Amino acid sequence: FRANRFALKEANVFWLSDTPDVAGSNQWGGACIRVAAVVVLIDRTDGTSVGICNTHMDHISAVAREKGARLIRQRLPSYGSNLKWVVMGDFNARPGSVPYQALVGAEPGKITLIDTYAALHPKAGPEAGSFHGYTGKIGEGRIDWILASPEFTALAAAINQSKYRGMYPSDHFAAWADLKCTRAHLRQD
Repeated sequence: FRANRFALKEANVFWLSDTPDVAGSNQWGGACIRVAAVVVLIDRTDGTSVGICNTHMDHISAVAREKGARLIRQRLPSYGSNLKWVVMGDFNARPGSVPYQALVGAEPGKITLIDTYAALHPKAGPEAGSFHGYTGKIGEGRIDWILASPEFTALAAAINQSKYRGMYPSDHFAAWADLKCTRAHLRQD
């Protein structure tokens, strides 16, 4: 993050499991140990805070993806009630899936999250995929998402399918979003 603009208030990792505070814990049939990394940043210009959560969900277990998504959404409010949020990562699930539904939308007592790509491209189909396995051919649909709370407006969002020096830098195309904070939020004291 830009240290001249933001100050780090908190950094944390929790495991996507029944025991999220136990390092290395893995349940729910997950093929791999998976985490969510969270930072809370204070904007030096106005004193407001933003929470950023990044994750990589299990590629095998649908149960692990669903429970991991529910855990993330459940834990976000514990970082503070006055936070704007950006939640992103490789969710290994398509829009409309159970993990997606567990994270996106309004639900009483939970942080509301909006899919920035879907907000700007509501009719996007499988051509908007993000996984290609180094082939350049879209196979899994859009499994990488950038979600944001309603204090943000997505000005742009896309899947970058470019090569770098003739090669794909990852087995996923990069998802990106340009967000603008459009609603004032309470200062964190």
